[in-house]
Amino acid sequence: MWIYKLKVKPDGTVDRHKARLVAKGYTQMEGIDFFESFSPVAKLVTIRTLLALAASQNWHVHQLDVNNAFVLGNLDEELYMQPPEGYSMPPGHVCKLKKSLYELKHASRQWNQEFNTKMEYFGFKQYKNGYCLIIKSSTVGFLTLLVYVDDILITGPSEELISDVKQCIHELFNIKDLGVAKYFLGIEITCSLHRMFLTQAKYTKDILANVGMEQAKAATTPLPTGIKFTLEAENTLPHPKVYRRHSWSFVVFGVYKA
Repeated sequence: MWIYKLKVKPDGTVDRHKARLVAKGYTQMEGIDFFESFSPVAKLVTIRTLLALAASQNWHVHQLDVNNAFVLGNLDEELYMQPPEGYSMPPGHVCKLKKSLYELKHASRQWNQEFNTKMEYFGFKQYKNGYCLIIKSSTVGFLTLLVYVDDILITGPSEELISDVKQCIHELFNIKDLGVAKYFLGIEITCSLHRMFLTQAKYTKDILANVGMEQAKAATTPLPTGIKFTLEAENTLPHPKVYRRHSWSFVVFGVYKA
């Protein structure tokens, strides 16, 4: 099936409109169509620690994005899908997947394994206490890659080595080189000599804009004290999914600020 969405730039502005072919992963059966689906992502404490280390050592921090990462993983199972809308095939025929596809339950895992396998070839090794942290240390220099799905931070003392690694990754995957890291996972990054400033100004404004509260004033207690919530509420929300999405945005903001 087709999914339509907006592709945004690192600063959150609209880049382009996209049509994405996805699989109906909800029909997959564990033990038949896939066996494992776990895929690690970088923890916030790991991101903070790495950026703090980069600031203290005055390292360079660059960022890149891997295009269409979830279709790059290899499949160990035989998977078939109905032909997508707009694509004609003889009656009774289906499509056999040769590579992973968006919305497969193990798509993220397959991509993660594919990337790590390729980077091992260039001498990188996973940090044992953080599977999304990939390190290379040699007589030439030291480099660290932090991987969050398809977003990658590269940091080290030498811009020349960083450029070499970018070129290696570019030869393997279609990437977008974003240069010096400025906006990563909703966090704005500003670097100076032995200092690094992390802010969420744009992320905060986006949250307020999404809930229509751009002009709202700060309040110490947003709700009346002593209010009691019950399951039998008189006025239920017309769109509970929207409420949950907005609530989660504030939760993420609180975690980042902690």
